[in-house]
Amino acid sequence: MKKKISQKSFVAGWSTYVLLSPLDEMKSGVSQFLQKKGVPRMIANSAGYIAQGMVWAII
Repeated sequence: MKKKISQKSFVAGWSTYVLLSPLDEMKSGVSQFLQKKGVPRMIANSAGYIAQGMVWAII
């Protein structure tokens, strides 16, 4: 994923889809963002679940 997504793009996506979205929509938002950047769907979905789990663990 590092080759497909710049740090600036990652921070913008993280801020938009993780920090500003409701937890129920976060998984799909992260997944769709990564897929738009060229990440395969299976990997993007896994990353969405991981991001959601991290936020749940913090809360």
